Amino acid sequence: MKDRTPALATTHECKGSNSTSRCGGGYVWVSTPGTPVAQIDPKANTLVRKFKGNSFGDAIRHGAGSLGVSGSTIHRIEPPK
Repeated sequence: MKDRTPALATTHECKGSNSTSRCGGGYVWVSTPGTPVAQIDPKANTLVRKFKGNSFGDAIRHGAGSLGVSGSTIHRIEPPK
């Protein structure tokens, strides 16, 4: 039987220890201090876009075709189709 341990495909540095991430809608969503939300395309291994701001989301959830990011306020982001 062959070893089926997955190999590490890539690594992205998240500055700060207060980071959160979520997969949804075909993307990886990451929130770190100074970047409330970063949208990463895991197939192309590229950063699609960053939402700028002074704070970061302490929770990210994906459902019903959109992304919910909460922190001091709650934001709803609809990814492009």
